Amino acid sequence: MRRSLSEENTNSQRKKRILFVNDDVDTAAVIKESLSINGYEVETSVYPNLALQNFKASNYDLLLLDVRMRGLNGLSFT
Repeated sequence: MRRSLSEENTNSQRKKRILFVNDDVDTAAVIKESLSINGYEVETSVYPNLALQNFKASNYDLLLLDVRMRGLNGLSFT
């Protein structure tokens, strides 16, 4: 059976890193807090274009994107 990222986090020394991109400040804060409580290292960005410019896939274990954002949507991020 495959383990979840949360289970893997508790069994490894390095926290799993997540990048969450959402143009709503409140949503980004709530998601960051929730994931952090569950043992993840979370970076958020409310500026999708800036997040894309600075994105390096090797820095993250998971990328979460809002599908509808101003200027750039999650489907065209990569």
